Amino acid sequence: MGDCGHARNDERIRQVVLLQKLTILFLIYTVIFLNIPFIVNAVNLQEPEDISGTHKISDDIGEKSFQEIDSKMEDQFFANYTNNINRAQFCYLVVTQLSEIKNTTTHDMYDKLTDQQKKAFIDIKDDDVYIALAKKFEIIIGVGDDQFNANSNLTREEAATISANLIRLVAEDHWDAAEDYYSDKIVGDRPEISDWAIDDVMYILDIELMTTDKNDNFDPLGNVTVESAVLLISKLRSYVETPIEPKEENLFLRIIKNKIFIAVSIIVIAVPTIVALVRHRNRRRELLVAAGDRIKEDELNQALSNISISIDKREENDQAAYSATLEESEAQKAFNEDKTVSILSYKKKREKKKMIKLAEKNELNTPPYVFNAENVIKIGRHKRGNDLTVRDTTVSGYHCEVYAVGDNIYVRDLDSSNKTIIIRKRKRLVADKSGEQLLSNDVLCLGSAQFDVTLFES
Repeated sequence: MGDCGHARNDERIRQVVLLQKLTILFLIYTVIFLNIPFIVNAVNLQEPEDISGTHKISDDIGEKSFQEIDSKMEDQFFANYTNNINRAQFCYLVVTQLSEIKNTTTHDMYDKLTDQQKKAFIDIKDDDVYIALAKKFEIIIGVGDDQFNANSNLTREEAATISANLIRLVAEDHWDAAEDYYSDKIVGDRPEISDWAIDDVMYILDIELMTTDKNDNFDPLGNVTVESAVLLISKLRSYVETPIEPKEENLFLRIIKNKIFIAVSIIVIAVPTIVALVRHRNRRRELLVAAGDRIKEDELNQALSNISISIDKREENDQAAYSATLEESEAQKAFNEDKTVSILSYKKKREKKKMIKLAEKNELNTPPYVFNAENVIKIGRHKRGNDLTVRDTTVSGYHCEVYAVGDNIYVRDLDSSNKTIIIRKRKRLVADKSGEQLLSNDVLCLGSAQFDVTLFES
């Protein structure tokens, strides 16, 4: 039993050491593999061409769109290009472009509205097609109290907000909610821009559909002329029909992102690896301790065996001397008989030592625990004060103890949180402070930890 047990422990230790070496090699190769793209990029990286503003509108773009919009405008709706445009007129421009982008007509879209949708605002007529459609598609909102003020002059911040809403409606990929449109844009009168319009204004300025004046002021409450509104819509039409090209990151950002990726990857791989190495080291230490205990147990058994052999030889010698002195006095015979009985009793006592073996279920790689049942065996989660330490949070610090009374072995609960339970075939016995007898083939349950019980004599 000793040589076999030692071989198994040595094999387990060799497996743990091999697993540690393989884990370290895996970590090294992983770090090298993750650095290969960064090394290649560092060698081949060149500063990208300046393509900033790949999706912005140039000054002369949209001239054709301007002419198309101008040719379709209703003369009676716009008296003069130099006049200020009002909110209703701008709705007309926006909705006509929306219908063309959707390849339909305003009347077809209007016919699909419900009666409630057609009544857009309380101060608007029921047959106002463009305002009803603009509200339905959430391009416009009222000014409060469910009113629109259609004849009020359109302000620049209102034009920016309506334009941004149209872009989000027809070209969602052109709008990036996560992008910072504030960082590189200087607007002198930025505090004057309304909170509800600031994001849309900065976005429209970023893509250059609208611009600031020479003093970097936006003039959010300024009026918009008909000509400026038509130019804005023509630029917007060209912008939404132009595919977005991804921006190239500069060299510094690419290097930073590569380093961050590598660092995160190393952390993600290294942390579990280190944890596994620590657990394997602890496991190896436990195996070494178990191997040492088994060696001590084998040495003890060998010593007991030697004592038994010595006693047998002494018994033979005594028997021979007894046979040779049959003619001695009765007192001498009694003495020899008492001596022989004493030796046999000692041998019998040494041979019949009550033992208990506890094998943890579902842990095939964990060797069983063997104890001398004639001593009190304390079991619990704490290392100090227990003969068997169970690393399970459902096990109390000092859960129970196993002891012998006569020829029987018992288990006694020590006020544990989850009780001490014995499963015997189909019966479920609860051990309390008074103790419950243990038998071979019982299952001892301490919280969620379970042990198969084997009783034998050594």
